[in-house]
Amino acid sequence: MWMAQGYLECPVEEKCMEDVGNQFVNTFLMKSFFQDAKMNVDGDIDSFKMHDLIYDLATQVAGNDCCYLDSKTKICL
Repeated sequence: MWMAQGYLECPVEEKCMEDVGNQFVNTFLMKSFFQDAKMNVDGDIDSFKMHDLIYDLATQVAGNDCCYLDSKTKICL
């Protein structure tokens, strides 16, 4: 979703945008913005939760421009 919105930039041409996105997710996990990550058999992150305080801040800042994906991959506005 971040790539589609244009939030990610690739500083090095050899680096794939998916790798840049994964690097951000891993950083947010290490800093506890995201938590409860679940990995697939390849070791890639399949899902995670946003810390409740970070979620509250994000929804307040986003106002009406907020959406999320629930565990059944539904988009909720």
